[in-house]
Amino acid sequence: MKNKRSLCLILIAAVALAVIAFGAGQHLGAGHLSPDSDEDNFAFPWTKAHQTTVRKKLDTFDRADIHLDNTDITLQDGDGFAMVYRGPKGTCPTLTVTDGKLTAKAAKTAVGAHQDAELTLTIPRSHTALQALTLESQNGDITVEPAQTFRAETLTLDSQNGDIDLNACVGTTLKATTSNGDIDLEGTAFTTAELTADNGDISAAPSDSLARYTISAKTNTGDIDIGEREYNAGTIRVGSGDKTITAHTNTGDIDIEND
Repeated sequence: MKNKRSLCLILIAAVALAVIAFGAGQHLGAGHLSPDSDEDNFAFPWTKAHQTTVRKKLDTFDRADIHLDNTDITLQDGDGFAMVYRGPKGTCPTLTVTDGKLTAKAAKTAVGAHQDAELTLTIPRSHTALQALTLESQNGDITVEPAQTFRAETLTLDSQNGDIDLNACVGTTLKATTSNGDIDLEGTAFTTAELTADNGDISAAPSDSLARYTISAKTNTGDIDIGEREYNAGTIRVGSGDKTITAHTNTGDIDIEND
């Protein structure tokens, strides 16, 4: 009898806690679990209630040096110079353009504190060239995806834990590095491209012929595909073109070919 009474008390307490949690969710802006629009998992609505979106127009720039933590960074083209930040309230970085150079200063409340933040930078479609661009995220993906091809003389992309995706971009020097993530290039053409992934796959599809490239590829545990040929793990050097692609990964596959 005592065991049944204890069980009933436990069940009543569990129901009471559930009601309190539901009420807290209602108070903070929602009353049920809701799916994240960008992911396939679920998030508590009171977490979403503390998210914010900041939109701001930017002055004209042809250079950028962005270093952020725990933030996905995207560069795209659009109607004008602008930024959109989505993340927890009070964590939006301060973006400043000085003498044509865009920089970002992280908010003090953002240091080591927030997750699931996104910064989207937009350059106008008429502004098709950048001199030097550096995008770095300690824990986040980096994506460059203009609707039309643009030029970046020097492009540096660095993610400690995240993927790097680069589309429709040409230039002189490209350096893409990730510690844990994949590197994917589509429709790109650089005089020199250095691609490094400690743990991840590397894929590159240049917009010009592979015959123009000297390709050096190395993987310790993975396969290498260059053009129509397949190679086992190791170090491979192919071609004698005036452009170079260097692709190194410790654990992952390397695929370099024209679409």
